[in-house]
Amino acid sequence: MSLNYLYVNNDTNLLLEGLQSDGSYLNAATVTWNLYAASDLTTSLANGTASYETASNGNYTATVASTVTATLTVGVYYMVKFNAAQSGADGDVWMECLAARYIP
Repeated sequence: MSLNYLYVNNDTNLLLEGLQSDGSYLNAATVTWNLYAASDLTTSLANGTASYETASNGNYTATVASTVTATLTVGVYYMVKFNAAQSGADGDVWMECLAARYIP
């Protein structure tokens, strides 16, 4: 798995790829996310929803707004917990992210 970045003071898209249950892609799931400091997985810093990418076989995109990333500390690790539910399938996926400055 590759490292994901949360760009401080920028909207940042996170891609959840190939979401499946029992070998079938979940293309109509309700996907929510919560952001946590890696050092404290009990206190959510922010939350939102992820949108399905049309005809993508289970890919969802979550946008973490610049108002959220502005509160993060560069060089600190954060965890994003995705929860997906569709037709009785319900589960969590964790994504590790590093807060970084975006340099174009």
